[in-house]
Formats: sequence, C-alpha cells, structure tokens
Amino acid sequence: MESIPATARNLAGLIAVFPFVVTVQAADWQLQRLMQPGPAQRAAEARGSVHIYESLEAGLVADAMDSHFDRIQNMMFIRIHHLPGSGAGGDAMIEDDGCD
Repeated sequence: MESIPATARNLAGLIAVFPFVVTVQAADWQLQRLMQPGPAQRAAEARGSVHIYESLEAGLVADAMDSHFDRIQNMMFIRIHHLPGSGAGGDAMIEDDGCD
C-alpha cells in the first residue's frame, strides 16, 4: 500500500464507502453535457463527434431529444432506464441495447 500515493488511497476509500457519490457525479457530468453543452462540446459536435450517454432515465432522454433536436445526430443512448409506473413499485427496467 505504500507505493500508492495517499491521495489515491483516500479516493479509493471514499469510493468504496460512498459509491453513490461517484454515480451522482457521473450522472451530473452527463446531464451537463447533454442539456447545456459548452462551446468546446458544441464545436466537437459540429465536426461530427458523437457522445454516448449511458444509464439515463427514459423521460430525460425524451426531453433531451425534444429540446435539443438539432443535436440528435451527435447523441447515442445506451442502457436507458425505464422506471415502473407510479405505484407499481419494483426496479427500473434497463433497456438491453446489445452494447457491452
């Protein structure tokens, strides 16, 4: 353990204890890029770049496609989460898109 810097050990420990923080930050990063892309992201899209968004909720995907119709050719969505109907309970169904 001595060869690993203290910062990396601390980060690894935090991820092990608080894995939801990493998930939330990853989701926030994707949402920011999807809904409010910066100038560099828009320039990359103008050059034909496609970004793959993973594990987003189906309603959010639909909203993004409606509100950013001009950017659809630069978006790909995999493992979309379909939430159960209200009061139905249970886990979200994750779309099997064949992308591993």
